[in-house]
Formats: sequence, structure tokens, C-alpha cells
Amino acid sequence: MNHRDERFISFMKKEIAIFLDREVSRQEGIFFSVTNVVPNQSGERAEVFISVYPEKYSAEITKSLKMYEGATRAHLAGMLKRRKIPFLVFVLDTEQAARVRLEKLLENSENK
Repeated sequence: MNHRDERFISFMKKEIAIFLDREVSRQEGIFFSVTNVVPNQSGERAEVFISVYPEKYSAEITKSLKMYEGATRAHLAGMLKRRKIPFLVFVLDTEQAARVRLEKLLENSENK
């Protein structure tokens, strides 16, 4: 991946996180973050990986984020001078949750 593509992905990750934080309504105490943005080879579609804390609300947040896919893409289009803005698909980041679980298990085993 070239430097230009890396900068674009980093920009998208940051702007998507800011936009969603501002626009998506959620209960107090529920947090989500954009962990990664992975475009396909053609650049027409990008998967936006989201982690949700606490995990028990992940299905609810993922479902509500699906309604913001188009609005998020429109927000990015308004900020960029690019011709092609990829279609965004929000995906729950299960790897992040697995890492957190593993860290907790390791922490518990060290404390015993």
C-alpha cells in the first residue's frame, strides 16, 4: 500500500469516528470506536471495523450504525475532493473483543 492510500485510510478512520460520535445517539455509558478501515482492491467499498464497550450492546449499536452508512459516506464526500468515495459497510470488530478477553484472562492468572 502506498503512502497516499495510507493517509486516505487514516483520514477516513478519524473522520468517520468524529462523525459517528457526533451523530449516533446511544445510552450513557456505551462507547464505540473505529478500530480499522479496510478498503477492497478496487476502492469501491470499505469495511469499517467498530468495537463496542460494553460488549453486550454490540448488536444494538451495530444495527443502529447500519442506518448511518450513507450519511457517513456523504459526510466524507463533502470533506474530500476525490471523485470516488467508497461505499461504507460497518462491521463489528470481534478481534478487538478477543484481545480484551485474553488480556483479562492473563491479568487474572497473574493475580492468583
